[in-house]
Amino acid sequence: MKKKSLLLQALVLFICPMAIGQTAIIKAYIQEYNKQCPLQQGIFTLNGVTISEGSVVFENSVDENAIDFATISNNGHQFKQNKFKMLAFVEDMDVFLTELEKSRFGLTYRYTGSSSGASLVISFSADEVRQIINYSQDPIPFLKTETASTNLLMPIKLDDIQTATKMALENNYVVYYINIDENLYSLEKLNNISDTRKSTLLKAWHNPDDPGYIIARACKKARYGIEYRYTGDKTNNIVSITIEWTEL
Repeated sequence: MKKKSLLLQALVLFICPMAIGQTAIIKAYIQEYNKQCPLQQGIFTLNGVTISEGSVVFENSVDENAIDFATISNNGHQFKQNKFKMLAFVEDMDVFLTELEKSRFGLTYRYTGSSSGASLVISFSADEVRQIINYSQDPIPFLKTETASTNLLMPIKLDDIQTATKMALENNYVVYYINIDENLYSLEKLNNISDTRKSTLLKAWHNPDDPGYIIARACKKARYGIEYRYTGDKTNNIVSITIEWTEL
């Protein structure tokens, strides 16, 4: 992804807009995306990118062996909201969105079921592209909103052993407070496997299908790390697993 980012930025810096026009710059971006297709991203596969009626169109297929397409199509509004946030904070999109905004281009995502052929179209107008850019400038309000919303649901029983009690923004970290039932699991054991546990958590944060993916992208943009603070319900001993923003 880093190599792609550098290549796309180089296109903006060295292609002369006066010679080829703003649309040609966008076409150069599209050409680079299409070189990577088909590109699997979790349950979605990007099959190609085109320009149609003043909008850049991303054609995606959805693995219906992994998800019922109706789950997506019946929640189109929420799906669009999530896509809005992901575009705002995902890496490598900033320069591309800016070029779209300069040309007053919209952005369209078409999702087609791999077996049913059913489809869902998510579209962002040129004005909405500008809103995404504005929203992306400061991820802290988003993190504050997510924290407040999550805390309304607390406590959350994660499994028989773990109960999440609070989410907080502290000293440039998103902190998850989790109580451990020490009748079932010892903090000493957790401490002994903390490196393995951290690797598992990192895989989840890097997974586009994981609900926390957008938070991870916002954290990286804000240069906020993520901390899991585990507290024993009997001893009150603490084990912390910390993920730095550079690891996200």
